Amino acid sequence: MTVTERGYHHRIEELVEVVLDETGHREWQTNRYTVLSPGMHFLENGEWQESEVRFEALPGGGWAALRGSHQVVVSENLQVAGAIQVTSAEGVRWRSTPLQLLLHDTRSGQSAVLGELQASFGEQVEANVILFRNAFRWFSVDVRVVYRADGVECDVILRARLPRPEFLALDPLFTDLLVQTEVFDVQPTALEAKERMVFRGDSLEVREDSQVEFGSLRLAEGSAFQFEDRPVDGRGQVPAFRASVRRSASRR
Repeated sequence: MTVTERGYHHRIEELVEVVLDETGHREWQTNRYTVLSPGMHFLENGEWQESEVRFEALPGGGWAALRGSHQVVVSENLQVAGAIQVTSAEGVRWRSTPLQLLLHDTRSGQSAVLGELQASFGEQVEANVILFRNAFRWFSVDVRVVYRADGVECDVILRARLPRPEFLALDPLFTDLLVQTEVFDVQPTALEAKERMVFRGDSLEVREDSQVEFGSLRLAEGSAFQFEDRPVDGRGQVPAFRASVRRSASRR
């Protein structure tokens, strides 16, 4: 098997073998296959290399995944501006930090803050996973950064039961759980409203979702699921909605 062509998301494999025709004569037969996988390769000094899905510890603290079509650098302490940095193959850089966990009543506009980011030092629990334990004050939350060949996943893991919205003067039928994340150094280049159908109580409701793009980077559709029991077919997941809000002043 010989690889004859590579790209960011594919490779072409060629297999040449000897076969016998109807008369028993030998012939050379060439078979070509195209293998597709997002983020399969990256360019290094003009040569295609196989992506490596792993973080490496940095001498000054933190971790970096640099051998892929996108590069990710994670700070040792999550409580710094731009603790998670993603750079695309085209050079678009995204720096972000999760800030708050809150309940928001979409009907009244009232919110209740459940937790805010505090100093939390990460640990590498798998080759491609950095875990920040007890990352928020007031509410037990872990933050997990997962590097994949086709993207980066930042999970907020709830370690305690959420309070009942009505105890916080919020309507339980119209209350969402929000995770606020601050993004640095880049502004959305595309913001497209989409409609998604969700159940609200016993009725079906149309909710607005935002397709947010930052150059070649984009926020993929998210979901909520039971930890350590993530469905692979989408069933059993609760949809997560995206929105981009520009702040008049940034925290530095």
